[in-house]
Amino acid sequence: MRSRPPRKPEETVEPVPRGPHHRNQGATARHSGAAYPHPSAESPRKHANSRPVGIHCLRIVGDPMPRPLRMPVVPLLATPILLSACSQGKDATITVSNSDPTATIVSHIDGDSVLEGIDIEFRGVVADGEDAYDSLLVTWTSGGTAICPEQPAVADGTTACTFPLTRADTGEGGLVVKDTRGASAVAKVTLDVLPTNPPSITITGPVEGRRYYTDVPLLFTAQVSDPESDPEALSVRWESDVQGELAIDAPSPSGNIEGEVYLSEANHIITVRAEDPQGNTDTDSIFLEVGGPNSPPTCTFDAPEVDTVVESGEVVLLEGTVDDADVGPEGLAVAFTSSIDGELGTATPNSDGSVLLGADDLSTGTHTLSLVATDDAGTTCTASSAVRIAEPPFVRIDSPSPAEEFNDGDTINFAGTATDNEDPNDTLTVSWTSSLDGEFNTSPPDSSGNVAASQLLSVGDHEVRLVVTDSDGMQRSSLTTVKVLPCEYFYDGDGDGFGDPTTGLPTCEPPVGYVLDGTDCDDSDRDAYPGADEYCDGHDDDCDGTTDEYDAIDATQWWTDADGDGFGDPATVQTACTQPSGAISVGNDCDDSDRDINPGAEEVCGDGVDDDCDGADLPCILNIPLATTDVQLIGESAQDEVGTAVAAVGDLNGDGLDDVLVGAPYDDIDAIDAGTAYMVFGGLTGSLDLSGADARLIGESSSDNAGLSVAGAGDVNNDGYNDVLVGAWYDDATATDAGVAYLLLGPFSGDIDLGDSDYLLTGDNAEDYAGAGLAMVGDWDGDGHSDLAIGAYEEDTGDTNAGMTYLISGASIASGTLSSVSFATFSGERSDDQAGRSVSAAGDVDGDGQPDLLIAAPPEDTGGNASGSVYLVLGPTTGGDIDLRYAEAQLYGEGDNHFAGRQTAGPGDLDGDGYDDIVIGADGEDSVDSGNGAVYLWRGPVPSGTRSLSGADTKFVGQSGLDYIGRSVSSGGDINNDGFTDLVMGGTGDDYGDIDAGGGFVVLGPFSSGTLSKNDFYARLYAESTDDKAGYSIAGDFDFNGDGWDDVLVGVPGDDAGGTNAGAAYITFGATSW
Repeated sequence: MRSRPPRKPEETVEPVPRGPHHRNQGATARHSGAAYPHPSAESPRKHANSRPVGIHCLRIVGDPMPRPLRMPVVPLLATPILLSACSQGKDATITVSNSDPTATIVSHIDGDSVLEGIDIEFRGVVADGEDAYDSLLVTWTSGGTAICPEQPAVADGTTACTFPLTRADTGEGGLVVKDTRGASAVAKVTLDVLPTNPPSITITGPVEGRRYYTDVPLLFTAQVSDPESDPEALSVRWESDVQGELAIDAPSPSGNIEGEVYLSEANHIITVRAEDPQGNTDTDSIFLEVGGPNSPPTCTFDAPEVDTVVESGEVVLLEGTVDDADVGPEGLAVAFTSSIDGELGTATPNSDGSVLLGADDLSTGTHTLSLVATDDAGTTCTASSAVRIAEPPFVRIDSPSPAEEFNDGDTINFAGTATDNEDPNDTLTVSWTSSLDGEFNTSPPDSSGNVAASQLLSVGDHEVRLVVTDSDGMQRSSLTTVKVLPCEYFYDGDGDGFGDPTTGLPTCEPPVGYVLDGTDCDDSDRDAYPGADEYCDGHDDDCDGTTDEYDAIDATQWWTDADGDGFGDPATVQTACTQPSGAISVGNDCDDSDRDINPGAEEVCGDGVDDDCDGADLPCILNIPLATTDVQLIGESAQDEVGTAVAAVGDLNGDGLDDVLVGAPYDDIDAIDAGTAYMVFGGLTGSLDLSGADARLIGESSSDNAGLSVAGAGDVNNDGYNDVLVGAWYDDATATDAGVAYLLLGPFSGDIDLGDSDYLLTGDNAEDYAGAGLAMVGDWDGDGHSDLAIGAYEEDTGDTNAGMTYLISGASIASGTLSSVSFATFSGERSDDQAGRSVSAAGDVDGDGQPDLLIAAPPEDTGGNASGSVYLVLGPTTGGDIDLRYAEAQLYGEGDNHFAGRQTAGPGDLDGDGYDDIVIGADGEDSVDSGNGAVYLWRGPVPSGTRSLSGADTKFVGQSGLDYIGRSVSSGGDINNDGFTDLVMGGTGDDYGDIDAGGGFVVLGPFSSGTLSKNDFYARLYAESTDDKAGYSIAGDFDFNGDGWDDVLVGVPGDDAGGTNAGAAYITFGATSW
């Protein structure tokens, strides 16, 4: 910005005292005054206080010495007044003022951006009303410091100065102008000074990772640039941390840097530094390994050998061996060249130095083939071999025609062509040969390439070959066939193509019925001739001189039976038309030294021997009578049917031991068939009449059948004691057979009337049968409390008897109808599906951290009539009623009346893959026989959609019809404490102890895929009386005695120990082995 400097003090002019010198002084002043012209009207500035004065009688007041005063010429009218004043002797004072110069910067305005340290041309214009332009002195400043000091302006008033700015200068450029009387003006401009960019430098050579040598100079190359400066203006310094500064040329105008330097033997860090004129820098560095003097590579040319001749068009395998003391063979670059064809290609050496290249299409001629190996320093070795590429001769048999026939004694004239592009035709070597008679002619061709031979050949079919060889040893051949016919024929009476050898007729033209071959051994049988199939018919069919050989078409296989058990050793097989001595026609004995081992023997389990030769020894299932198990819980009275339902319910009394709950749905303590659930605390051993149970949960009314289902409920109210659920399917509190599920909160003791339960969860409508399915299913609604699933298997929302499962929140539970206290429901798809007959927690099948649910509909028909289905519902749910057709997966039974889902369980993650697995019982499965039953293991994650249980990972099947394996199923925990989860399952129709005595089965994990039968099970816990129906219910994964091994609880509702069908439940303690 331009600012006006302070006005200079006004100069006071007083009259000069008159005296003797007055006139001369006046003359001097006038001369001085006459030197200044009168200002024109266009004068740029005039002081406001200027007055015309006479200069001949004036003195400037205040100056140290007189000086001319430039002032305007006095107008004519004023002059007499001034002169009069002087002439009258009066003093007059006149004030004279000087006009300030002006300065303007025209090259920039405030805020312009410039780069720090870069020369900038500043341009300005100066002027003055009284002084000429070139008499003005101009000074340019940077941040207050003078630059280009007191330089005269040019004749037109322009001025310029070039200088850089720094940010320390605050970006201020100034223009100062002074006139001849010291008046000045200042113009300033403040610019935005931006920092300059640093240079960029990159080393492009040599490269890291290679070995370098002291005797080979290294070519250093780099590329440098700078946004503001030319490459030549940059300072570049190369330095080794070992040798110090390296002498390498400065950058070229394009920024390329190049120079060769020898480095000493060492590991060098090479650094290059570029600096621009503003002091900005950039560096790059590389690491180089420099060894001692370079050892040149060595090489040999191994193949082809010198003077080898190769046919034109064939691939020539070039082989050599290379090595290098510094980098080894694999560090060499190898190329093959030809003196005719130039470079043939490159090859990579193997670790042993061998190198191979296939060269094809080499030009005809003699080549010098060279192998050139180059090391990392550019040093080479060369090895060579001379090879001739030549064309083979041309050969063709022109006559006779292929397969032409001649008679015995005929002279056969052969003719052909043999030529060569390199040798004269008549110098070629020729050989005629017969496959029967050998070489028969070697006459060379004539100069035109014609070759001929005449020869008598023996009787038979001849392959005649003409072989031609040129001077390079190259061969070609041509082949034809001729047939020389004998002049003897034999009569073929049976028409099988072979004549009677006794009927030879010397003639070259056979009569009808005669053939050339006279080797028939029976010319009356057209099925007997040389080469015919031999049969076990007492006749020499193939004319080989023997009858009924071992290789006859219909010969029988026989095996030696050394142990006389009727089964032969398969290693002794032989064929014959008649049975050899000591041989039999059955050969599948797996041990021909033991007559008790054969395919017809009965397998003895556990003897380590494959008795029945089926490829495996039958493992013995461990059979344990339930009456001898560790704990026997005996029903109080006849027809109680204790063990219809059992459950492991955790620690109910806080003593650290797991407890059990046993249902007796036909117990009559309070009313006929009101039912009871018995609670037995852990730590008991031996036999217990359930009248002495730790707690009895007693049904309310006749025919309620409380205890038809029982389950652990976890700790619903989070008080530290586990809780239980008891189902009374036929309870009539709401309506006839509406059913109820009782929730009782721990701890427990003594007799408890179920009507006094903490919560009564009742069915909504008649014949809903609520409480059939009971399960604690984890925290579905995220409130920190265990939630409950209650099945009412003939509820009608989805359709008549389609069934319904209710989810009830543990945090907000209350007594009432299930529809009023549930936060979500799942309804069956179709009529009579009975969804909810069984429900169970599935664990986390899909690995999302949320609990999932299994809902069974055993009579469902997707896989056939009453095939059964199990629905997988993934948690959490948003609530409301959900049709099970929208479940994540539906797994249906494989056939009619399989009743898949009779019982289900979620045993956890059996295979350790992070997804929980599920098991499903189908006690009507019939793959072995009707009602053998099966249990399916499906490993998580379970695929979505509707799928047959045939896709399960493992299938456990009953061994006999009506075993009903899968009537119950449960996780077994770790029974033998081996770190793997086991499974337990019930088969109520198993007959090992007696007809339909039933049993509980233990299968030890881990589990293989495929189908397993009871022979693959570990143990059978069996009942010993007809219709005991052991395994009607089963539970595992609990430690009743606190020994660290999980135990097994088997319900036996038909047990008679406490009276007919009083029922019982038996606990077997886990152990490493039973």
